[in-house]
Amino acid sequence: MWNTVRDWCSSAWRAFKNFVAIIGSKDGVHVVFPTMAFMLSGHLFFWITVAFLNGWTSTWYAERHPEITTALLDCASEIHGGVCLRLQELAALTSGRAEHHYEISRVLQTYEFGFLSTAYLSGTLLALSLFSMIRQGFDDLGSWGKGMLMGFLCTAAFFGGFPSLVQLDQNVVANLDAYNAYDGITNEIRTYLLTGQSTTGNHVDGFSFLHKIDLMLTDLPAPRLQFDPDQVDLGKNRFMELSREIEGGLLAAEPDALGSSSIP
Repeated sequence: MWNTVRDWCSSAWRAFKNFVAIIGSKDGVHVVFPTMAFMLSGHLFFWITVAFLNGWTSTWYAERHPEITTALLDCASEIHGGVCLRLQELAALTSGRAEHHYEISRVLQTYEFGFLSTAYLSGTLLALSLFSMIRQGFDDLGSWGKGMLMGFLCTAAFFGGFPSLVQLDQNVVANLDAYNAYDGITNEIRTYLLTGQSTTGNHVDGFSFLHKIDLMLTDLPAPRLQFDPDQVDLGKNRFMELSREIEGGLLAAEPDALGSSSIP
């Protein structure tokens, strides 16, 4: 056990010294800092976008469900008192679950919008920065030029691949479906409390309607946040793909540069 701990500490110390050596070198300081600065700017843009969209959509549920329509209703005279009380409890339960799943879906959509916006912006800026690199070459870009290229490359790879890992699309759809289901049940209960009739307009006794609602709630699955472990390497693959595209652009530009330099 002690040998394992000693080997791990030795490996960690060597990795730390290598990192310090890279950062301490002239080229390391001049490239790593600009790279981190541009990556930080990408993350800052992401959080600004998320905060903006979250503030814009925070009132949507209240606007869709005004307070006047969410207050509990008195029961129709033909509904049994115990059934009435239980249906009021279920209406409060389903209304709370509907809001719960709506909020999850709304928040995930704001994150999805932030991821896609940041990936698109960083990818666009990365493409624009390639023009300077193709014309001058990577070694002649300067520290901030190299940092901009590497920073936007890492940002585009991360924000472009992470949504697939956490399956944002599937999570949004699953919670929207749950919201629609619970919201529909809530509306059906409220209609029955007021009229004593089902949504089809037929008179149904309170006990039968109560059992029907219980069965509907039992059949509804509880959505959970889904992840896809197979997508863990997607960010790395996207990074390598972008790197190959950059390398291909450099190789394609080299003959042109040589040809133009040979003209008197």
